[in-house]
Amino acid sequence: MTSMVERVARVAYEKMGFAYDGRTIMANGRPYGNWATALGIARAAIEAIREPTEAMVLANSDAGGPDDQQTIADWQAMINEALKEETP
Repeated sequence: MTSMVERVARVAYEKMGFAYDGRTIMANGRPYGNWATALGIARAAIEAIREPTEAMVLANSDAGGPDDQQTIADWQAMINEALKEETP
């Protein structure tokens, strides 16, 4: 299973003009070069959405979701888990 960070990094990598071919670019067991940059961008993007907007919380309420505080807690738990997943 591909981690959320890796999924976002693939998109960033391709937007940077590189073709993702399924191979991670590693040196001494760590990502390097443009792949490392893409992973950093991905983590930053996911961290940036950790706090849902008011519109997001309202949309969940309108869809019959839990109360606002629970919605925020659920959302943050999912984002936190995505950031904990192991990435190549």
